[in-house]
Amino acid sequence: MTAPKSYSPRPASDIRLSVVIPSADGKREGNLAHLLEDVSRQTLRPFEVEVVAGVSPNGKARNTGIERCHGDYFIFL
Repeated sequence: MTAPKSYSPRPASDIRLSVVIPSADGKREGNLAHLLEDVSRQTLRPFEVEVVAGVSPNGKARNTGIERCHGDYFIFL
């Protein structure tokens, strides 16, 4: 395999980042508001944030979040 001769990284502003937060009850032990506030303060702002509440087990909640989101990359908190 040969590497391309030139490479232009994608600008961070073009990245559509989806944040998926699985939560048993939609409250995340009462810290969901603080978590959302922290996410909003990141230097790379997410394209969307999806809180998946009441879906168990955790793996199924993550998959549900992926199905609902439209980003290029996914981060799970």
